[in-house]
Amino acid sequence: MISKNRFAGFFTLALLLTLAGLFSFRATAQTLTGEQIVARVAPSVAVVLVGDEAGGVSKVGSGVFVRADGVLLTAYHLVKDAKSVQVRLKSGDVFDKVSLLGVDERRDVAALKIQAADLPVLPVVSIDELKAGEAVYVVSHPTGLVWSSANGILSAVRLADEVPGAGQGFRVIQFTAPVSDGSSGGVLVDAQGRAAGIVIGRL
Repeated sequence: MISKNRFAGFFTLALLLTLAGLFSFRATAQTLTGEQIVARVAPSVAVVLVGDEAGGVSKVGSGVFVRADGVLLTAYHLVKDAKSVQVRLKSGDVFDKVSLLGVDERRDVAALKIQAADLPVLPVVSIDELKAGEAVYVVSHPTGLVWSSANGILSAVRLADEVPGAGQGFRVIQFTAPVSDGSSGGVLVDAQGRAAGIVIGRL
């Protein structure tokens, strides 16, 4: 359960991980193959299952761990008004008790917490290191196909204000890797497997 305490078009938006302090470390850059990236990133990406009033699953999305003690970020629209939330890990562990730590409605981000420890957390890439034209990857659960990856290029880092329907007052990453239902809350990484942002929608 969850305790109290969108789109289609030509490019996709990811919210910048401006809360980089949540990440425990940075890594020395080393270009990886697509297979290596998926192997490194997938354990840090969870399946987020949202339940309805009838006890069924109404939505499936993704989340990325930002702290080893069970804190993960996902898209707020995924868990908004959820009757229950379940988090599943790559290891096979399933968590039915999920706490909502807080939300940022402007940026469409929610922070969740499960009771776990020693979870794998990705290094984070600085916004100053992101360059248009570089390779990027999304690891998420599109249409229920868990721990899938898609590759593309980074098109731009821009203000959301410049993108109709994206919102105002924050920056987003524009990229070409394809995403679909289930990708919300997935992680965008660079060619070194460093987290750059989370997927919040496509336009």
